[in-house]
Amino acid sequence: MIVWSPGRRPGTDAAARPDGNDTDLRYLEQALTALGPIVAACGAAARSSRPDVRALARAALAEQTVRGSAISAVLHDWGRLETADRRVTEVESLDGLEGDALDRAFVVRLVAGAQASILGARGEMVSGASRAARLFARHAIHAGYRQLAALDSLLPATPPEPASMLEGDSIDRWSDDGGPGPEHRPSSLPGRRA
Repeated sequence: MIVWSPGRRPGTDAAARPDGNDTDLRYLEQALTALGPIVAACGAAARSSRPDVRALARAALAEQTVRGSAISAVLHDWGRLETADRRVTEVESLDGLEGDALDRAFVVRLVAGAQASILGARGEMVSGASRAARLFARHAIHAGYRQLAALDSLLPATPPEPASMLEGDSIDRWSDDGGPGPEHRPSSLPGRRA
């Protein structure tokens, strides 16, 4: 299947044009732009007092740097020399954070980055046509899930229910209209029991 991007004309230099479609180009440019805040957050996490956070930051930084270089090389081959060199803000680079606040912000940033990377890569796998871009997307999906698994142990446990909302408490007093609240919820899932 031959895919032509709008703006490319037959007879132009084949080495300077992408082998895919606009989705591929958009995916690669957005992926490259998204790496900036992640790389900055990894650099900030090097200040963490926790060795597990620092190790994760080093691993993520190494992977993101390699990914950024590979994507830049493909975009350069496609003639996209002006791609995505967006400045990272102070908030994105986690400036001024220390201790637990830095660790929490880093984990939240990495979780959000991994989820966004997976989502963008899935879109590329559906709509993209470039073999190179699809390989990046497939790698991004696998790397994103590995990163989320590594971050799982760093995330805080689910907070317990507030004491006022325990089973013995009437939810009627929390209703705005004063009407009856929801019925008592069983602690196990409904269905057939063995």
